[in-house]
Amino acid sequence: MLTLLRCRQLLGAAGEGLTDVQVEQVRDEMYAVAQSFLSSAGARRGGNTAGPALAWRLVSGGRCEALEERAAILEFDAGLSRDMAERAAFAQLCRRGAEN
Repeated sequence: MLTLLRCRQLLGAAGEGLTDVQVEQVRDEMYAVAQSFLSSAGARRGGNTAGPALAWRLVSGGRCEALEERAAILEFDAGLSRDMAERAAFAQLCRRGAEN
């Protein structure tokens, strides 16, 4: 799971003024959104919820490669398991999509 410090770094200006508890809530909600999406993606593919890699197929074009790269960075730099890194990368992609 992403640390509070790392969450603040990722949130940048959007996180200014948020308390630690609020940042943790945002982090937990993004994990929940990612998990929900991955579960529904697995259900659409016959109930296989083997992992976040299923969602990669639902991401368009060059975003898939960027998503995999971001997950690798989170895995290495943040020390996350591959599964958690993929979930966090997907949550970040969802957040960016909501900003646009």
